[in-house]
Amino acid sequence: MYAVEFETVAEGKMIHIPDEYQEFESKNVKVILMIDEKDRSRGERKPGSAKGKFFMSDDFEEPLDEEIAKQFYQ
Repeated sequence: MYAVEFETVAEGKMIHIPDEYQEFESKNVKVILMIDEKDRSRGERKPGSAKGKFFMSDDFEEPLDEEIAKQFYQ
């Protein structure tokens, strides 16, 4: 196995392989995607996707103990 490197833009779910690599057409290839951080988007958010990952206690809206409340205003 050997590796080649090139840059391209993904169009939907398709990645264009440059003409100089036509030997790879209709072959099994291993693809590793490296995305520039500046181009990375958050992706689509789905309502309810965090369900069950955290909880809010029943006394969430109750006043804090004085000692704990003081730490917020130091």
